[in-house]
Amino acid sequence: MAQIFEGSFLTIAALSSKNDKDPLFFKDEKYAPSQQGHPGLKKDGTAYTVYSRTPLDYHPSDNFLLSTIDECYPLVKRAWVYQERLLSPRILYFGKELGWECREASACECSGMTNGMKYEHSLSLTFTQSTSQLYLQWQNMIEEFSRLCLSHEDDRLPAFSGLAQQFQSRLQSAYLAGLWKDNLTADLLWYAYPASHDKAPRYYTRKPVKWRAPTWSWASLEGPVRYLKPQEDYVLTSFVEIMSAECIPSSVDKLGAVSEGRLVVRGSTRPALLSHKDDCERADTQHFSMLGIDTRTRSITNHFKVEGQDANVDYDLIEQGLMEPNSDMSIHCLHIAGAPFDRYGKEKEVQNSLKENTVTLV
Repeated sequence: MAQIFEGSFLTIAALSSKNDKDPLFFKDEKYAPSQQGHPGLKKDGTAYTVYSRTPLDYHPSDNFLLSTIDECYPLVKRAWVYQERLLSPRILYFGKELGWECREASACECSGMTNGMKYEHSLSLTFTQSTSQLYLQWQNMIEEFSRLCLSHEDDRLPAFSGLAQQFQSRLQSAYLAGLWKDNLTADLLWYAYPASHDKAPRYYTRKPVKWRAPTWSWASLEGPVRYLKPQEDYVLTSFVEIMSAECIPSSVDKLGAVSEGRLVVRGSTRPALLSHKDDCERADTQHFSMLGIDTRTRSITNHFKVEGQDANVDYDLIEQGLMEPNSDMSIHCLHIAGAPFDRYGKEKEVQNSLKENTVTLV
């Protein structure tokens, strides 16, 4: 599949199509362009009217193709399409207006579309010399991809394998179910994160019905994820030693689905208490909190905060039968990595994580 799109000359995309039965052209009276009449007279006195379409709505950025506008463009909500867009040399979009993407530019009829993710992707693979920048680009792509939908849950890794092949040719690193062995410490620092427009009750992420990846991989979750990243110009400091890491492919696609995965790390841990408490004020909210040895608590809810300020669990532990409501669970927290951070303009020392008092649970 990846070779087909990467080797194509032009890909035609029907943005408003939900499936292969929907038409190519966008049809919705609510968004139908209006027309203006311009009456006039010919030399012989005969009346005529010239009709012109009113200007299109101006899109100030490449939001024209972001997955958040699913009302008009369900195609870009599909996870398989994300890879197909980045692999295709050129794409012509049919939607409320015509859109164009290639490796050098993006454009639309309203002239508001800027060079977006396809341009950045091409730029990274072609000109980026720093492997650290490529790893960062990879994490940004995972964050975007994890928000998208799949008809079959076990397609999560196969739907990204073509992009993994592109990056592996540059990185020359072993691929571990969506993570890179040579960047494993940083790639382990993902966490469940809800998209701001999602309105699903309780937890936004869940375990897939069928096992598809080891729990240390973002692909083990169904739902959006984010990465903890050091502040600009700061370097991540690892507090663990990777002893061994391996994933076994389940098909001929070595960068696709896996049948099993193993990870052995050496590092320091600390005991903590994970507690659950029902929120009486809001029925759709469940609260988890973690009490560490410093006696400070962290709230863990389905309303995740910005960039890991609060700890969080990957999915609803009550729903999965791993905890009883209003109960406690003893856990151990592994100190994975840290970086300096600024507070009130003053640089602080390396913390046991990217944010003060934040740890990664495994």
